[in-house]
Amino acid sequence: MENGNKKRLNNYEKNKERIKKLKLERQAIKKKEEEGKEKYENEEKNNLNLKKYALCIGYIGSQYHGCQGQGENCETIENTLERTLLKINAIKKKKFFKNFNFCLSRSARTDQGVHALFNIFVYNVDINCTNMKNEEVHKTVNNSNDDHKTYVGKTFLYFFILI
Repeated sequence: MENGNKKRLNNYEKNKERIKKLKLERQAIKKKEEEGKEKYENEEKNNLNLKKYALCIGYIGSQYHGCQGQGENCETIENTLERTLLKINAIKKKKFFKNFNFCLSRSARTDQGVHALFNIFVYNVDINCTNMKNEEVHKTVNNSNDDHKTYVGKTFLYFFILI
């Protein structure tokens, strides 16, 4: 009988330890879920400042690999537009999200080397940036250190229309 009691006691102790471990694991999972909810709520608060804008853009596509974003390092119209929007804080990088291609939609896609007279890009733009004066936007965009050696043009013309 003593041998049977020892086995039961041993099993009881093992089960007690397993239950402790399970409780600790559940507590850790709950804590992570709560932290995730807080991050989501903070992100929702940040999104209250966003408003959907349609940007009407014409471009000469000779120096670009098409219109649609193809990754962070590829020179496309969409990537160039997003770098500019990041400079003026119209859109923001997210730490836990991809760092490029924020475009919600576009009216058309063009291939490499194709020009467009009127293409529409839709973005969620931070409404705080819409209060910037034209001079501020012009300085921010033109004072960049992103000078690309393959550009031949010496004059750039920008039209910013916020409705």
